[in-house]
Amino acid sequence: MRNFQEKLAGKEKWKFFREMPAQATCGFDVLTMMGEVDDGKPEEKYAVFDAIKVKPALIEYIKDIAEQVWRVYAVGCKYIVEEFSEEDLLECGYLPDYIPHILKGGILPPDMRFDIAVHPSAFYSEDYQPQHIRILEANVATPTFFWESFVGNMFVAEHFGLQDPNPRAFETHAELFYQYVTEIAQLYSIDLSEFPLCFSVPQSYIEDILAMATRQAMYSLYAESISCFTDDLVFESHPQAEPALYAHNQLVKMLMVHYPNEWFIEDVGEGINQPADISDTPARPWDYMAELTYTDRVIKLPSILADITQNKAFMAILYECLEEFDTDIIETIQNHIPRTYFTEIDAAQNCATWWEKPILGREGAAVKQHTQIQPESLTWNFQPGDEEYLNQLAVFQEHCEMPEIDLGNGAKKLMFTCYVGTNGQATAVAARTTLSEIIDAKTGLWIPIGI
Repeated sequence: MRNFQEKLAGKEKWKFFREMPAQATCGFDVLTMMGEVDDGKPEEKYAVFDAIKVKPALIEYIKDIAEQVWRVYAVGCKYIVEEFSEEDLLECGYLPDYIPHILKGGILPPDMRFDIAVHPSAFYSEDYQPQHIRILEANVATPTFFWESFVGNMFVAEHFGLQDPNPRAFETHAELFYQYVTEIAQLYSIDLSEFPLCFSVPQSYIEDILAMATRQAMYSLYAESISCFTDDLVFESHPQAEPALYAHNQLVKMLMVHYPNEWFIEDVGEGINQPADISDTPARPWDYMAELTYTDRVIKLPSILADITQNKAFMAILYECLEEFDTDIIETIQNHIPRTYFTEIDAAQNCATWWEKPILGREGAAVKQHTQIQPESLTWNFQPGDEEYLNQLAVFQEHCEMPEIDLGNGAKKLMFTCYVGTNGQATAVAARTTLSEIIDAKTGLWIPIGI
């Protein structure tokens, strides 16, 4: 029998990745995520066209820890909503526009994706000790890497002669998501047969489109829905009528959207059908969305609580308020959440190496590694496109070791991810890799895993 590496060498990898979405009934070409493809090579790198073997015990251990940390996030979020004042929230960097919504509270998000550092000894030697699984961040408000986790990984693993490490993950997560939506609809008296769930995503972000298409495919196992690019959503505001949200002339009462709230705040809408005597100065989309969601006329998924937990200040808050939690929560925080601080002085006093992370950065954006305190003028060394993080607060998080793998073209850092449903059940483990020290949205590569 040929060994695993020989199997990999004998496959037409590019052809398979081109055809795979059709097999997955996804209607999406993975290679389009990497730009133009010339002579079988993509313009940009998005995926490693191999699959690596992982141990089943590691997958189960990651899922177990992810479920423990989900409980921490649920408890921590509840604590902030109930105990923090407006001044507390502002001091921690939460946007002023969010404050009324956070203080009001709301529903937990439908799911979240944890980015996870597995200590090399756990990866190579199955030495599963406390602090060997560390949560680097939570992606809650706009959790992507969704198709890769629930569909793509399965097809790649099986293609390369491995077993899917997440059997029936698609069906399990679909059931959890549908139950969540129906419970929310009942809570807010929404008739989904008359006002179906609307899925929305910006039309210029391919990974978000793929993630939302997969999520909508999950939901379609149980119910009908509609979809609309976020750019095409219409907020109706009229002196003689209640404000409303429309998608292709369909009134929307529940919206599942992949569009960060800070984008709604920064954007300026395009006024349509305005009387000639009204100046064309449309308000921010956020102004309409905020009114609709605060009054529960539109139930936005994920809710504002997702912005509490995705903000990296949340991890620093957990340590600042450590003594406010029960013993089991404290133990999980100390074992599985890296020490995170609001000041670099605290990080320098407690860590040999640490990462400076903008609190609203997503998937490693604009993070920097330090071993000594940086002069304020040198704190940020932005790459083109990262300027949006210039005026953000940052937190400082201890460095966590990750394993390295070598597929013949250089050693790569390996980071795992794990999706957890709204009931705290872990459903899908996947992985990313990079040639650099940080796995971010620009350099991170999807690497399929199997057992």
